Amino acid sequence: MEKIQQTEVTIDEWYLQREIQRNKDQAPDFDLAFSSFFLNRTNRSGVILKAGVIGGYAQSGKYKLDCRFNKTALIEKIRRIEKYKHRIHLYNHDAIEFIRLTNANLTGNTVYCIDPPYFVKGSTLYTNFYEPKDHQYIADVLNDLNRPWLLTYDNSPDIQKLYNGRRQHRFILTIAQHIKR
Repeated sequence: MEKIQQTEVTIDEWYLQREIQRNKDQAPDFDLAFSSFFLNRTNRSGVILKAGVIGGYAQSGKYKLDCRFNKTALIEKIRRIEKYKHRIHLYNHDAIEFIRLTNANLTGNTVYCIDPPYFVKGSTLYTNFYEPKDHQYIADVLNDLNRPWLLTYDNSPDIQKLYNGRRQHRFILTIAQHIKR
């Protein structure tokens, strides 16, 4: 929270944080974590490495770099997370491995919420993305899963086919930037 308060949200800071990501093997854990946080809040769509800065490098866009970096709101969210930390468990597993590892030990009212990389543009947005066979594999696992699950994806005919016979809802979403007030 101190780091959030002390950090100026400027284009120079953005370049510094991006450089930490580019050299993540040499970065201390805290610096790398903060860099991920900073870039998530200041990059288009929250994508860490493969997205540009909100407002453009010249900051001439309608929204500026700091429009999603409301320090007060972000610190409040961190405080809420701290309040419930005893209920939060972090895993560093592939989605399929995670489901197989946890499914037998979950209560009956647990729902998996799965948000895989986009099908159509995943390779251009994410450092780690799925190939078509990976999308098929997760569909096979989910379709055989005997527990409720919710899945979010981009609207693609290929994905619709993978989940044919499952209830599908399509939403038209407009990407909107949060305006700092």
